[in-house]
Amino acid sequence: MKEQAHKRLNVGCGFDYRPGYVNVDMHQRHGPDVVADVLDLATFPSGFYEELVAQDVLEHVARSDVRRALFEWNRVLAVGGQIFVRTTELGGLVRALEAPEHQGIYDQERLIQNVFGTQAYQGDFHLSGFTEPLFRFYMWEAGFEVSSITLHQGVFLDAHARKLNDLGFELDRADTPAPAFVSQLFRAVLGREPNPEELRQETAALDGTSRRSLIMKLLLSDERKEIMARRVPPFPRALHRPGLLRRVARRAKRLVKAAVAPLR
Repeated sequence: MKEQAHKRLNVGCGFDYRPGYVNVDMHQRHGPDVVADVLDLATFPSGFYEELVAQDVLEHVARSDVRRALFEWNRVLAVGGQIFVRTTELGGLVRALEAPEHQGIYDQERLIQNVFGTQAYQGDFHLSGFTEPLFRFYMWEAGFEVSSITLHQGVFLDAHARKLNDLGFELDRADTPAPAFVSQLFRAVLGREPNPEELRQETAALDGTSRRSLIMKLLLSDERKEIMARRVPPFPRALHRPGLLRRVARRAKRLVKAAVAPLR
């Protein structure tokens, strides 16, 4: 199977074809190894891959589907697997648009293109953008530990992370009776037992849908997002740290003042 030719994935590859990777894209015109939607890698095995690259991909995903994409990428990666993401960083773009050196028309057009995409064909539009706090939350919620975040060319967020846990996807690989599976999944994803009606409904639904679909349904539920939002840790800030520019400006002012004082 082409999906298992390598243990490294390059999703949403476009024309960035990488030897040694399974290159995945929704457009055959890009010449990928596998044509597939990055939101639904159904033919790719769970917990199989050691590395996943998503360069210039997430900004093309609708905002309502960003979390789904990250959950799906978690599913295919092995625990401890590495992920690299490059995407649009709105803080850097705003600063670049306001910078005196970027006030020329061509620079402004280039930066605006980074906001909205090239728009040359379907799928080439930008539908999402990120700040560091929001990106860190989405990655943490999706079971990833970010090891580094940097700015690329001042406007793109480059992040390296590793997968810490399976988020319940490991239950899909176990041969467990349906009612027990539903109970285990509720405990793993929502931290509680299903009530009797939930247990009945979700067990019955498994006759017509996959266990993987139920896992994704609970991960994307409002209940889980609210739980995770309440538990969100204080993330470090690597980009545009609040007050940093003001502190630098004050220090520069003091240095200038000290240098000028002996001349008076």
